[in-house]
Amino acid sequence: MGEDHHAVREDVIESIERSAEVYGLSRSAGRVFGVLYFADEPLSIPELVEETGYAKSTISNVTRQLTRIGMTRRRSSEGGGRRVRFTP
Repeated sequence: MGEDHHAVREDVIESIERSAEVYGLSRSAGRVFGVLYFADEPLSIPELVEETGYAKSTISNVTRQLTRIGMTRRRSSEGGGRRVRFTP
């Protein structure tokens, strides 16, 4: 991914993060949703922790909230763990 592409991706994720508050979600929910939106494949909670810099507990709470309102869905990974996937 080129530097320009990475900068645009980050700008869009930051916009989603700010917009989340308008709709009653936390900024962290907006950032996680944005990261999942741009992900090429489902991401695990540890991958989301690494990508966002948030604590595991924050990621767990946010993914639970996003799943509850239908913005993401959980699916079991082949190894038996949980992976979170963006649902268009």
